[in-house]
Amino acid sequence: MCGINGIISKTKILDLETIVCTMNDEIIHRGPDGYGQYVFNDTIAFGMRRLAIIDIDTGSQPIYNDDKTLIIVFNGEIYNYLDLKRGLIGLGVNFNTNSDTEVILKGYEYYGISFIEKLNGMFAFSIHDKKNEKIIIVRDHIGEKPLYYFNENSQLIFASELKSIKRIFNKITNKQLTLSRQGLDLYFSLTFIPAPFTIYNEVSKLIPGHYIEVCCKEFSTKIIKYSKILDFNEPIDKIHDYNVAKKQLFNLLNDSVEKRMISEVPVGSFLSGGVDSSIITAIMASQKYHT
Repeated sequence: MCGINGIISKTKILDLETIVCTMNDEIIHRGPDGYGQYVFNDTIAFGMRRLAIIDIDTGSQPIYNDDKTLIIVFNGEIYNYLDLKRGLIGLGVNFNTNSDTEVILKGYEYYGISFIEKLNGMFAFSIHDKKNEKIIIVRDHIGEKPLYYFNENSQLIFASELKSIKRIFNKITNKQLTLSRQGLDLYFSLTFIPAPFTIYNEVSKLIPGHYIEVCCKEFSTKIIKYSKILDFNEPIDKIHDYNVAKKQLFNLLNDSVEKRMISEVPVGSFLSGGVDSSIITAIMASQKYHT
């Protein structure tokens, strides 16, 4: 599962490493296999808890680029990371690990922010770009991975779970979280709270397919949309032939399941008996049998 968190502040924060460790402790259930912290100038801190699935031996985080001017913490899986890695190697990019995390970092280093549009997966990650004095905090195209944040008074706190923010909120801001009536109404109406709302007035969810860009020098922040996947106004090519549609669906399902089975640990499925989980389990079994 994994989990990430972080704090960015215009002014220095005393004992910042201990604070981000406290945030990490709140999400140990998301990542029992390891943890890491990164602190810069007492104003920037990243933390992460790791559930090791890919590159168990050398995939510990945070991960740095070669000259340590880029630093990433990452929660999720990139299903097309091997294809992306091969493409980057062909362009002369070197890798020090076998992790999908490093593929994101080196892809960003080579292409810039546009590289995130190439990612096929579920993800939430943050990169500190020292050369350009900025930080990006990214949520995946459809919001499969959670990302909460507080942004006020030249302080930004982000985390995979609300409890990490709640634990250190008063210490960092000298304020208390307050219950959101709108968030409560949404929960009782929909049985969940859609982004950007949360159960607290002070905390937001990052909208899927968006990223936060923080300019560290003057501490300015902006939220930028990068994905068009959820743009339902975009024209689509309809398939009118049943057999063509059936074949395409079959190929897409097989490809999708195959990519999600890339792992260095055993993979299983939760089978409810419904059509969807039965199909996925059957495809998993056939692919495992052939490999």
